[in-house]
Amino acid sequence: MTTHADMSTEHTTTLTLITTPTTTPMTTPTTTLFTTEARQYSGQLHHVARFVAGFPHGASGTAAQPFGRADNANTLPNENITVGRSPLYTFPAFRTDTDPNNSLGWLSFYGHQISGRDWDKGLGTLRVEGQLGGPVVLYRNGTHGEAVVVAPFDSFKTATMAPLDWSNSTHAWSMGAAGSIVALPPGFESSFLIVASNGGITNAMREYGDAMQAAYNTTRMPDPIFLGKLGYSTDDCVSEQEFPQVKAGKTVEQAFLDTFHNLQASRINISFWQFDDWWYSEDAHTGGLTHWDPRTQFFPSGSLRHFSDAIARPLLLYSAWYGENFTITNADGKALRFPLSNTVLGPTKLQPAPHAAADFFRALFEHGAEQGMGAYEVDFMMQTHLLTPDYVTRVGAADQWLEGMAGAALERGFPLQYCWMDPSDLLSALKFPALTQARAGRDCHHDIGTSSLLHWALGIPPYKDQFASNTTSGSKDPKAAGELHAMVSILSTGPVQVGDNGLDPNVTMINALTMSDGTLLKPSRPATTADSVFALSTAPPPGQQPYQAFDIRTSCSVVQANGEPKVMAHHVLVAANPAPYTLVEGDLWPRPEPATSWVYRVWGPNARGCRHGRQQNDCITPLDRGTWPVIQPTDETAVAGVGKGPVGARQSRNQAGSLSTTAATTAA
Repeated sequence: MTTHADMSTEHTTTLTLITTPTTTPMTTPTTTLFTTEARQYSGQLHHVARFVAGFPHGASGTAAQPFGRADNANTLPNENITVGRSPLYTFPAFRTDTDPNNSLGWLSFYGHQISGRDWDKGLGTLRVEGQLGGPVVLYRNGTHGEAVVVAPFDSFKTATMAPLDWSNSTHAWSMGAAGSIVALPPGFESSFLIVASNGGITNAMREYGDAMQAAYNTTRMPDPIFLGKLGYSTDDCVSEQEFPQVKAGKTVEQAFLDTFHNLQASRINISFWQFDDWWYSEDAHTGGLTHWDPRTQFFPSGSLRHFSDAIARPLLLYSAWYGENFTITNADGKALRFPLSNTVLGPTKLQPAPHAAADFFRALFEHGAEQGMGAYEVDFMMQTHLLTPDYVTRVGAADQWLEGMAGAALERGFPLQYCWMDPSDLLSALKFPALTQARAGRDCHHDIGTSSLLHWALGIPPYKDQFASNTTSGSKDPKAAGELHAMVSILSTGPVQVGDNGLDPNVTMINALTMSDGTLLKPSRPATTADSVFALSTAPPPGQQPYQAFDIRTSCSVVQANGEPKVMAHHVLVAANPAPYTLVEGDLWPRPEPATSWVYRVWGPNARGCRHGRQQNDCITPLDRGTWPVIQPTDETAVAGVGKGPVGARQSRNQAGSLSTTAATTAA
């Protein structure tokens, strides 16, 4: 796939590999096998370089790592997948054994929902994960120094970046097309981008994202309901069978109706309802999905439309895999079957064949519309790609799957939500207006600050997962810190969904997130990990995630002033902090203007009393120009392991705050 980006080339250096048959060297013309180009750009993109590899006549028999026989492989326990990393050719490549003093830091994005995101000091420890991986940031000083983003520019579903040892003493970071590809079509090109910045890690990701979105003319369709209003989720990490009404003998449908009416009585305005993977019909013997219709023991009417009409709200519906007998029967009564591709997971977990994907999703979404669907969630995307031989061995096959889904959603006006996707899916969605949101971090956890950097760069609001306002609901510990999860949700700029499992909601907590009509009170950009976290912390001890020791995230709210955007408040969320820490200017994006005066307010255990009718000086603190507030430590329970300690301790020790301009506070 060749991408025609709107970039003006400053100069190009080209290397060409040619071959001349030795039998008739004087009469047989040479053939260009492989070309490489290094391109630099002028104007606003003077800080961008692109490395392009091409095969003018294509190539056959290329699989350096045949599917299922991978060397240089990575196995990530939480991914349930092993996949080879080595490319079938290498361009570009960079040595990683040239940083003996560990002067360079690195940040790597990889894995499902970008839940893998590591950082450390020293190129010798650089972690790149082949087709599971994505952009890598190299930096000298996280908050304000030089930073470089290295990432695929095109052919996203075939690109790989891998560690390769060229010799016992020469170690490299190599890039190219995946070694599982069996053939390259004529004209195949694959390229990698390098974007340089002088403003720290967050600024480098912003400049990288701006370059990519400009190259692909990225737009996102409006999503005022599923992105702008409060929703209710039934993917609450336990089971719909745990609703107290179901335990009392009611059907799932009646339990949902009771819950909806209870929310209305509490003046909580829910604007959509999410259904996860439990609701549809599966084969009683194989477990494979047979029909995208509700189980009648859950919904006696046999259709979700009855429930959707009863609450007068659209549904966010879900699917992931399809059984070998999967059939779509739409309103005209015609039963539709489509060609399906095998996966290594067996006949219960199939995917639409690449050439049939567009028609498959058109029919699926027509059936969804008949049932009240307004948006669609696709799950297990990483496994779908890497465990479906058709998708992972053929150039363009996985693209057909993604394009078919996105095109059908756009035709219907259905927003898409990606789940269990890897970075290549987010990068591919630069071309898909229907993709309006994507999961970030692990299921039911709040650790999305670093993942959200990539989402933000690519213009995709991150979705944390639902949260429980009633902290007694849910059987998994990470859900228990309801207040923290609620703050992470609203500061994400992505969807916000309550998952209280039918129990009474915390009305005060939920209503603090919305206007009376359910409109979410969001900041202007997602809360992302502050640059100081990367600069001051390195790889954590075994068994501990980086965010569990030092986790500070920042966001901001922007308003129009005299026709120009102006930052009126920076928001700081402290999930874990081992010692008093003085915020620095480089932790905030965009950087505060030197002439601006600020005041700050803290929520949490160290907050001053802000109550209705009190003087503003009782709860806000002015800052001298050039000085920033000191963030107090969180307690040891939160530092040692988020989601592991007593509920009360976690809720009372996390902190949040905002810095506002003096003018904004006075006006308020």
